[in-house]
Amino acid sequence: MLPHKLLSLKYATVENFESIAKLCSENAINLSEFFDYAKNEDSKVETSKFLIRQNIEVYLKSSNGNCSVRVGSDTLAGTKKKLFEHLENTFIFSTKYWQNVGEAGIPELIIVCQKLKNNA
Repeated sequence: MLPHKLLSLKYATVENFESIAKLCSENAINLSEFFDYAKNEDSKVETSKFLIRQNIEVYLKSSNGNCSVRVGSDTLAGTKKKLFEHLENTFIFSTKYWQNVGEAGIPELIIVCQKLKNNA
């Protein structure tokens, strides 16, 4: 059996800790109150969480929309948005290219697919 203090041990990334701090600020609670909430949730098998991020998400849902905290930083969200926009633009360009080339592009497509397969 683990010592009592280890039963309430939590690991949080910097971005999770930032989310917890904002969550606490917007809900007028202190850090210990949030961690008590997480500890209480984790004390029951049916509500136990593996990651602190899961405790944050459940708390946000239970706060009746009183909190605007997202899990993840603005930088991370911005980077994800840029990557997805780039990916979408790549798909659009590729679709238009192959539509314009038509059947004549089949040999080129086979060569490109073979290069991708060899580099994977």
